[in-house]
Amino acid sequence: MRLEASFVHPPQPSGYRSIEERLAEAETNPKRSRALANARGRLAKTLYPDGSLAALRMREGLSQKELAQRIGTSQSRLSRIEAGLDDPLLSTARKLADALSVDLNTISDAVAAKREKQS
Repeated sequence: MRLEASFVHPPQPSGYRSIEERLAEAETNPKRSRALANARGRLAKTLYPDGSLAALRMREGLSQKELAQRIGTSQSRLSRIEAGLDDPLLSTARKLADALSVDLNTISDAVAAKREKQS
């Protein structure tokens, strides 16, 4: 059996800007950028108390896009790693550890914890 689905998005109103565009604009303002980083850090404690990779990232005040740029990968790949759908290579794990100021064991534990939750 095969199931296919498609989504038709309604046209956006004139002047519409996506959340990505709004965030990019806010990040150009140093004061707003710091406020966003602080908000991510506070949010991490509430949404991700489990020590997951997402929690580590948000505690550093980073968006997925920012961390992906720092480690030289795409935001979508980082998203898959955080979701436990993709295992990072050792070189990627080292880059994550450096970017998040943690040791390699912390990254390994964070990735393993997410996979275990899915089982």
